[in-house]
Amino acid sequence: TKAPGTGTGLGLSTVYGIVQQNKGGISVYSDPHLGTTFKIFLPVQGPGPGASWPAPQRTSATSVTEGTELLLVVDDESLILRNTVRALQRHGYSVLSANNAEEALECFRKAHGKIRLLITDIIMPGQNGKELADQLVLEDPTLKVLYMSGYPAETIADHGLMKESVSLLEKPFHSLDLFKKVREVLDAAPKL
Repeated sequence: TKAPGTGTGLGLSTVYGIVQQNKGGISVYSDPHLGTTFKIFLPVQGPGPGASWPAPQRTSATSVTEGTELLLVVDDESLILRNTVRALQRHGYSVLSANNAEEALECFRKAHGKIRLLITDIIMPGQNGKELADQLVLEDPTLKVLYMSGYPAETIADHGLMKESVSLLEKPFHSLDLFKKVREVLDAAPKL
């Protein structure tokens, strides 16, 4: 928050203190040459005495079609990887997981063409998700791809890491949004 050599700023620590006092959380995604994205999460407060909240518009878990396909999930953040895999498994999918592109390639080859969808983080150490997807699609042109990222789509596109026409799920995401997007990508007509 300050120019080099002019002291330290207190912006982030102040924001962190305010968020913590309000029982919230902060999610940070940072990468050289792409910048940093901060997402602040605060608990929902009631509408006040005598008022009521409108009915939620979110799709219920039971109205989202379950699946049986084999999926490969790749993310270098272990908590996101574990939670994504568990959510998909509870929804009927068979899921393989990997922490990086090298592990993903090994899983993919051991599955002998049975993986129907690759769900990968875009920004990862070493080989990024786009490079991984390109390599796997060369090996199996029927493979469908869903990217995940904590960075805005414009930032990723500006740095040439993806086209605007690809399927992207922005982190953090609700499991219902994950199920919906997975089903949408799996059910989409193959690209010619």
